[in-house]
Amino acid sequence: MNTFEAQLTQFMRPNGTSKSVTTTLPIEVEPLYKSMLAAGCRLEAEVLTTQEVSVTVSNVVSEVDIDFSVTQNGPDVQSGIVAMLRRESWNTHTMKEIGRMTTPRLTTDETEQLVFAVSEIMDATRNALTSRDVRQLVGEPFANFSNALRDYVAKCIINHRSNQKDSDE
Repeated sequence: MNTFEAQLTQFMRPNGTSKSVTTTLPIEVEPLYKSMLAAGCRLEAEVLTTQEVSVTVSNVVSEVDIDFSVTQNGPDVQSGIVAMLRRESWNTHTMKEIGRMTTPRLTTDETEQLVFAVSEIMDATRNALTSRDVRQLVGEPFANFSNALRDYVAKCIINHRSNQKDSDE
């Protein structure tokens, strides 16, 4: 069987240090691999605490995971990568279609209610962290989570507004 070497970024435990690794894949998916790279994506992998391997197709610019595969360590990892490459999730048209199928259409009121609810949750959690001991224990992870949640909600609102514009046109 003809093969090629595909590059992955592997994140190592316990602190997520990354290193470049390669894996051998069937030659017939090489054009898909190159298309993924040309679309600004890369393969990322990590061994989970369950000893399973998570591999993602990740957009390098937005740092968003577009597709993923979780398999047992061993030859199943390559099978999962091949399946992801064949799905071509990085393809803009495909992603737009997936978004149309899975993104709920929220009204402006629903969006505002969502933002308000998330803000209330974040405020309540921040207020619960007033104790210095608790803040030291969970401060940095919470700050990271809080920022990620805020960014996610902002992206949802932007996508919602964009979807409203598209449907209005």
